[in-house]
Amino acid sequence: MNYWSQVKLSISKILPDTLINKFFITGIAFFIWMIFFDKNKWINQWQLSQSIYRLENERESLNGLIIKAKEDKADLDQNKEKYAREKYFMHKSNEDLFIFEESLNKKQ
Repeated sequence: MNYWSQVKLSISKILPDTLINKFFITGIAFFIWMIFFDKNKWINQWQLSQSIYRLENERESLNGLIIKAKEDKADLDQNKEKYAREKYFMHKSNEDLFIFEESLNKKQ
């Protein structure tokens, strides 16, 4: 008996024949290659999908900020004095300014 037949015989005692099949071994080698060694390996694909998810969430939040900025611009265009008084607490020299803040923790 040559060396390879002895190796196959000793392996066949440990593993079932379906795991020694050349197609099964080739498939396992292919999956190992695709997961760890290929340029499009699984880890890179996972990292890219995570960055896409993060960027889509950031885009949604930035779209919300853009909508708010457009509303503020429209408010500014309609009434500049009101906008300056409400946002920057500006007042005329002969006026008093009172600022009321709503408390989030209301005591009952």
